[in-house]
Amino acid sequence: MIHLTQNEIDLLNSIARCEMNQINGAVPESANDVNTYIWAAERAAELGISEKALGGAMSSLQNKGLIWVCIERSDPGDSGMGLTETGFAAWNADERADKS
Repeated sequence: MIHLTQNEIDLLNSIARCEMNQINGAVPESANDVNTYIWAAERAAELGISEKALGGAMSSLQNKGLIWVCIERSDPGDSGMGLTETGFAAWNADERADKS
């Protein structure tokens, strides 16, 4: 079992349900449905945390193998992230637990 902090859980939810995913914020059915922009300032504001805390949560999730990150050097605004298969399974299990 992977231990997740509240910031990590909130970030997984934000990534999974982001309106910029190809499924426009609908409930994803697989990790392939989750591919969105990082947009650190906006995402941190949405979560009510600092950009530094967002970076910490992102790094932790990436180290745990739950998200992937792609940094676009030529245009950082196009940098993206998404859920790995393991990350989707962890998010999906937590999502179901919240509905019980």
